[in-house]
Amino acid sequence: MDSTQGGSGQQNVMKLEGSRNWNVWKFQTSVLLRGQGLYKIVDGTTVKPEDDTQRSTWETQDGRAQTLIVTRMTEEVMLHIISCDTAAAMWRKLLSVYEQKSETSIHIVQQRFFQFKFEEGTEMSVFLSKVHEMQNQLKQLGENMSDKFVITKVLMSLPEDYKHFISAWESAPDDKQTYDNLVARLLIEEERIKEKGGPTPSTAFVAKKVKKV
Repeated sequence: MDSTQGGSGQQNVMKLEGSRNWNVWKFQTSVLLRGQGLYKIVDGTTVKPEDDTQRSTWETQDGRAQTLIVTRMTEEVMLHIISCDTAAAMWRKLLSVYEQKSETSIHIVQQRFFQFKFEEGTEMSVFLSKVHEMQNQLKQLGENMSDKFVITKVLMSLPEDYKHFISAWESAPDDKQTYDNLVARLLIEEERIKEKGGPTPSTAFVAKKVKKV
């Protein structure tokens, strides 16, 4: 049942694929290392002792830490640490490679997010899925973007046909202005516009506000 051990337990632990999932992997692996009492070996706090008996214990722990690290990454990532001979050296190398890349990746995804626009002819579901994908990418990189911020981005990106929808949305009760509700209502509005051959006022949110007790 111990998922921190080798063997079948590894199937429940993600593999490091690169900067994309570095922050989540680092957090999960750090927790696993602490759980096994190995984190001080990895971060360099506990160094290799001079005493033969203590050194033997340290080497055993270092070997366990190395095993935990290398079995939780892809072969491509492993190339970065293949010349490292201690768990601490592996950890330092991974930090030097991916901490910098994570910051760069965050800026790249943020730039893509802010520049992304809804293009005429695009299915609403495709547009929304791409926005949500970028939100998830940032989350995996350790940069959380609130649903309210994403909602604002989506509304600002909508074409002229949705101006009545935006007005109705802004009139809705605060507790109805959730991301999931926005997605559902936008998909309905898209069908209405297609059926009518043009923009149609959306009264769904106004109606909900009137009914709210």
